[in-house]
Amino acid sequence: MAELPGKGLCTLRDEDRVPLEVTLSDFKGLRGVYLRFTTRMNLVAFTMIKEYFLKPESQEMLDKLQRECQGDDLRYSISICSLLSDEAYPPILRHFSLPEDQQPLQLMIDAMDNVGSSVETTSLWLETEVLMRNRMKAEEAFKTLCTLHRGHGIPEPEPPQLLAVK
Repeated sequence: MAELPGKGLCTLRDEDRVPLEVTLSDFKGLRGVYLRFTTRMNLVAFTMIKEYFLKPESQEMLDKLQRECQGDDLRYSISICSLLSDEAYPPILRHFSLPEDQQPLQLMIDAMDNVGSSVETTSLWLETEVLMRNRMKAEEAFKTLCTLHRGHGIPEPEPPQLLAVK
């Protein structure tokens, strides 16, 4: 449904243009907020993630996680999700005036879903994954970045050291 000029709240038909804002009448989601960040919002979010993981205390937490996970990349990636949800994402949600109590990890994952749509955001995504030492997501970000580079006709970047060493 959408508010249409001169008609008020109306049910949209297949041939109607979708306005910027719509009302879902029968949606039963688990959260009160669903959104996608703009490119600018993604840049802000990933800059905040980068700043968080540049802190010595954050790197010490990652040292501890790596010891606990004993080289298991999947287990480490899952542990990073918990750290992001509990520590890194709440300040970002507050920055954008979004609720912190509605599945912050899933909210952020959904909001940043289009991060791979530009070279700039994907480069920053890769940088944060490298800072987190998250090999699995760094590989995904690097592959996405290479695809974008090829699409723009620019040389592919060199893989980060994290991906060169196993």
